[in-house]
Amino acid sequence: MYWEALGGRQFSGIELFWLSLPWVVSVLLSVITHFVIDEMGVRDDVLFTKKLTAIDHHRINIVEGKENPEEMLQIINDTHPYYKDDLKSVNRWSGLAKWLERCTFATLVIGFIWAVVGPLIL
Repeated sequence: MYWEALGGRQFSGIELFWLSLPWVVSVLLSVITHFVIDEMGVRDDVLFTKKLTAIDHHRINIVEGKENPEEMLQIINDTHPYYKDDLKSVNRWSGLAKWLERCTFATLVIGFIWAVVGPLIL
């Protein structure tokens, strides 16, 4: 085993638990991150559909002669009231996903470092 070769002795019980803990945490965080990113994608799809609906509504208004240039500017600048709440939701989930991705990467790096240093310490 790698840890035994590095540490020069047999590891068992609680020592193996401590040596594998960063990897377990990394796996758990990556699973949670996967579900958060999936939920963000679902909410982003809803936002995209609502944006397309707002653009179609604006095009219909142009055809009917009720053109409102401010409405198109709101759609382009993401300030249209029709999907304002959805945009906030996507931004919230996006921030959480970004934070979880960084934490997952950090635990992965810690796991690699701990795989080398841990057997020497324990």
